[in-house]
Amino acid sequence: MTTMVPSIQWLGRVSRHGLVVALLAAIAWTGWRWEGQRVLPLHSPAISRPVVTVTLYFPARSGDLLLPEVRQIDAERSSPGDIVRELLKGPSPGLPLVNPFPPGTRLLDWDLEPDGTLVVDFSREIVTRHWGGTAGELATVYSLVNTLTSRSGVRAVLIKVEGQPVDTLAGHLDLRYPLTFAAELVAGG
Repeated sequence: MTTMVPSIQWLGRVSRHGLVVALLAAIAWTGWRWEGQRVLPLHSPAISRPVVTVTLYFPARSGDLLLPEVRQIDAERSSPGDIVRELLKGPSPGLPLVNPFPPGTRLLDWDLEPDGTLVVDFSREIVTRHWGGTAGELATVYSLVNTLTSRSGVRAVLIKVEGQPVDTLAGHLDLRYPLTFAAELVAGG
């Protein structure tokens, strides 16, 4: 009988350990199933999205120079086309800056060529509603060019209207060739 007692004790310990292991497995399985079925609340806290910093150039209200406005935009919406659309919105309220684009101007298309030239195609309002003047045309063109060429990968900007090359917007600047950043038009530049 004495040989049987240790066997029974050993069997009792194994059974207890087996029971503990089975219980833990059941808890884990239940937790796994619950995790897969969890529903997020309707009003979950805002998930922070990656942003990028962009510098947009707008003409100063007081003169012919361009001033930078730094904005944070969604990284997923930071293509050259998205940046042009941001620029077309105009400066943020309360800043001493003006929107250099005529009302109704829309970006129709854009294409970044392998040599780093960004071709931007605008609706006809950029020409038909432009107020003219050398300073006005400079402000419109270089607000666009300086903003886009300050981005990585964009070397120069070529402007088209309704899919066609243009000689000028208002008769003062030659737009037949791609344009590059003009530091002399930026205040403090």
